[in-house]
Amino acid sequence: MPISSPEINIKELVLQGPEDQPLSIFDPERDVPEEVWKSIEKDFIGALKYIEQLNAYQTAKILRVIAPHRFQKLDQEYQVLDMFRKNTRTHDGLEWYINTKNYDGLTPRLTDLKLAFPHEVRQSYGISAQSMFELTDYWGTFKGRDNPGINGWVGFAEAALGLKVFLPGKFEEGFISQSQWQKMKEHYSKWDYQTQFDPKINFYTLIKLLSPEKAAQFEPTDKLVDRQKELLDIGLESAKEGIIDLRVPNLPLALFRYQILLAKDIQFGTDGLELTIPKTTHLAPSNQPIPESRRF
Repeated sequence: MPISSPEINIKELVLQGPEDQPLSIFDPERDVPEEVWKSIEKDFIGALKYIEQLNAYQTAKILRVIAPHRFQKLDQEYQVLDMFRKNTRTHDGLEWYINTKNYDGLTPRLTDLKLAFPHEVRQSYGISAQSMFELTDYWGTFKGRDNPGINGWVGFAEAALGLKVFLPGKFEEGFISQSQWQKMKEHYSKWDYQTQFDPKINFYTLIKLLSPEKAAQFEPTDKLVDRQKELLDIGLESAKEGIIDLRVPNLPLALFRYQILLAKDIQFGTDGLELTIPKTTHLAPSNQPIPESRRF
């Protein structure tokens, strides 16, 4: 007696392939439109040629952190660090701040440069051993002080970040006291969320770079994330139309702040500032080709 084969409904067959991988919930290199990136890069090169205030230093750091592949291509094409060195004697160059002993102005610029080029040594930035000693000695004067000086607690946080980037061992030796953390928290709480969000979020990102655990005690990030995302969307829409919305005058900085807020882990290692961004629950589509369907 012949044995009948069971019928198979091929429509119910599921093709097994490699597991899809979850995406970061926000990746500037992936999620920012190409035309916006072109505009950001054009503005950066323009600022780099003239070292316009903090912009060039700050944007170099930002691009290195949030868009490393794009920054690498720009560096290969323009030799970014060499351009910084060529302009070091301009009014906003490092040498000007060194010669005038303006350490408050030198600190954020040099810190940004180190985070943009983490593998370079002091000499590559045009900083002598004596100037570096004087700068770190200046940072050390903040330890234990209840009065942060003319630049307030923001200037104190910038000095602490400089120490953490260049001399992490000294920073970890209890550079910031509990009293200073409390005073910074009180200072942070004075900024109004609606009318003073820019200085508030600027200070918060500094605090989170210094200590994510302490930042969480200042304020939960959810509310800040929502507001920063709202501003970022405004900036991106304006940039696509080729205009600048005054609510978001610095789009790279808005992108950087958003990434800092999102980060579930922040590390300063041999490769500079490294952010761990949470993954989305939506899966990335597999890159594997779909097998050709055939009729049976």
